[in-house]
Amino acid sequence: MKSMTGYGYGAVSGEDLFLEAEIKSYNNRYLEIYHNINSALSAFEAEIDDAIRKVASRGKVEISV
Repeated sequence: MKSMTGYGYGAVSGEDLFLEAEIKSYNNRYLEIYHNINSALSAFEAEIDDAIRKVASRGKVEISV
């Protein structure tokens, strides 16, 4: 069994870009995904949700970018 509770953080930088991402997950009966994403990156919300759904079937997931 895999845990539904976890935390992850990552950062990447380039010449014109610095990106930080943080993800937290908690035990929950259903899959709920919450976003805290800059409006410039909001077009990627659907792709992020699809990636999460591939690895999680339940839990509360909070994403900050």
